[in-house]
Amino acid sequence: LLAPKDLFKNDGASVTTCIITLEKCSDKKEREENIIRVIPRVKTEEEYYNPKRIHLIKQKKYFLLPSKQFYIDVPENLIDILIKSPKITEVIDGNIGMHTHNNKKYIGAIEGTDLAKKYKKKGREIAKKEDIKRGLWHIYIKKGGLNQYWAEIDEAVRWDEESKKNYDIPKNNFFLKEGLIISGISSRLSARYMPKGCLWESNKAIGFVVKNNKVSIYYLLGLLNSKLYNFFMKGIINSTNSIQINDIKQLHFIYPKKELMIEVENLVKKIIKNKKENPNYDYSKEQKKIDNIIFDIYKIDKEEKEFILKYY
Repeated sequence: LLAPKDLFKNDGASVTTCIITLEKCSDKKEREENIIRVIPRVKTEEEYYNPKRIHLIKQKKYFLLPSKQFYIDVPENLIDILIKSPKITEVIDGNIGMHTHNNKKYIGAIEGTDLAKKYKKKGREIAKKEDIKRGLWHIYIKKGGLNQYWAEIDEAVRWDEESKKNYDIPKNNFFLKEGLIISGISSRLSARYMPKGCLWESNKAIGFVVKNNKVSIYYLLGLLNSKLYNFFMKGIINSTNSIQINDIKQLHFIYPKKELMIEVENLVKKIIKNKKENPNYDYSKEQKKIDNIIFDIYKIDKEEKEFILKYY
């Protein structure tokens, strides 16, 4: 049972409280068939005895989920999608990034960006575009945040042999390939396009490449930035602002019909084109269309759709 949010407010404690009642059971079959009563957040303590909503969930359902997440207020059909559909790792693969151990020394702002003006004032390095082309620097992504679909990359990392000796670089990596970046630090699931030639830092950004030619980067950007996938991540897998690579790999995937995939791709390409011209472009109309297409692909009914749109 999720107790009232301000339960201990008068005692000076700002905490959200959960009350768990357990009964020991030594019979495995009986335990798996046990029906758990899950009561979403109540407003007052009086509701403990007569709550407005009670979800009844068979205990073995929790053992079917990746990492055995304990979900509270989630329609059961949405859980079934995570249990029964293929893993998203069928279509994408990714890895953690690298560490320079001294960002001030080895990272510079890319020539011509707004960040370059700030770096110049501070006396920090500026990476010339010509030197990036020559391979002396590589484009470097180390920002998390809420940016979806596209964001300017304004930093680069030194890539001469002497500098590389100081870096921690994962052996098996997908560096320099075209793909997508998922924010590791963000209040929502946020993915954006990653051009060829990029490296990324290990903490705030996670790089992925597409490994199935039946699916495009642009469709996956639409999927990962959809309301449904934000719900899968923030409502079930990881509700914190710190997303790990294994959290992303726990997502599942349903192959779309070709015409629906093309429709999402075109909307995403439009968003990226407009964001390149205007980083503050309002893509809410396109996003609404993408969300509805993804809801249709995953056969999300009206009640479940309303639940996701309201809370995620």
